[in-house]
Amino acid sequence: MPKNRAPLTLEAIPPRLYLSENAFLGVVLSAVEVFNKECLGILMGYRSGGSGIVVQRAVALQSAARTPREVRPNQAARERVHRALDSLTTLEQPLGWFHSHPAQKLEPALHRLSDADCASLDQGEIEVLTAIWPRRRSRPWSYSPRTRTLSGSLGDYNLKLTAWLQGAPGRRPAALEVYCPFARGYEELTAWVS
Repeated sequence: MPKNRAPLTLEAIPPRLYLSENAFLGVVLSAVEVFNKECLGILMGYRSGGSGIVVQRAVALQSAARTPREVRPNQAARERVHRALDSLTTLEQPLGWFHSHPAQKLEPALHRLSDADCASLDQGEIEVLTAIWPRRRSRPWSYSPRTRTLSGSLGDYNLKLTAWLQGAPGRRPAALEVYCPFARGYEELTAWVS
């Protein structure tokens, strides 16, 4: 290599996160159910080569300790769930977690991971975060490439979803593109029913 050229370091492009209809509903309905406290749950699915992570299910952890600003899993319950999941013989595996950041009276709902959120992720785990606040006006579901967020309205709430992948230890998780055909086509699917 010539002396005037530095070696080119390429970082892998984070894969796209695909949310199934069941996973999407599990994540957003969990956030709505416990609003104005945080929700917490486990994501199940599979990795599709290097190009994508497919989340098939989002299962709320009912025994988590919830407050408006944090959620902590019950460790004994979490371990029981992991042992049960290890005994399953399906393609679906635990992929990571989901939780919510609800808006508070004087604080907006944040769609970024907190330092504590980042510290709780192990290498290779994903986190889907839902920012949720009372709806002021209805918004159709759409994806913003600039902020890598999927957002829209559901019932009396506006929600904004982000997804993160924890790479190498000591680094901040990388933002993933969230792809959910059900969410983006929700209004079209339900318009003719009304």
